[in-house]
Amino acid sequence: MFLRVLITLLLVPTLAFSYTIVRKDGKTFQGELIRESADQIVLKEEDGVAIQFKKDQIDWDKTTVERRKEEKQEIAKTPVRSVEIKRTRKQEWTGEKISLDFKDIDIRDIFRFLAETGDLNLVIDPNVKGTVTIKMTDVPWDQVLDVVCKMHDLGYTVDGNVVSINQ
Repeated sequence: MFLRVLITLLLVPTLAFSYTIVRKDGKTFQGELIRESADQIVLKEEDGVAIQFKKDQIDWDKTTVERRKEEKQEIAKTPVRSVEIKRTRKQEWTGEKISLDFKDIDIRDIFRFLAETGDLNLVIDPNVKGTVTIKMTDVPWDQVLDVVCKMHDLGYTVDGNVVSINQ
């Protein structure tokens, strides 16, 4: 399902008006989709000629195959963005190791859980909002705090036994 949505999002801008129809006699037509109704489809070819097809004239299996070919060609043309991963120096985490598995939990509740685990006091800026889906095994709680804050572009300070989280 995710892949279908992604392909649609990538292709809609480039294929929004491009359409291929294969008639039952095998002839293929390409053009801009002008109109589609329950009983007909109208295409405008490159030369500006509009062609009207009754839906019972169309070979839907072959039309689907042609459309998929077009989609694959467009995906192949789409440039791939490369991302450089920079490793920072290893940080020493001192917190007790925890394991957690949450789906769509309020971010404020994650911070409350971490504060309780680390036996800390907690202050959260009222503008901090969002949800978190997280699954970690045997990770120091202070590293979890750091990762969640980085993922949501949040800042935090630890002053003694008080953690302050802000935007």
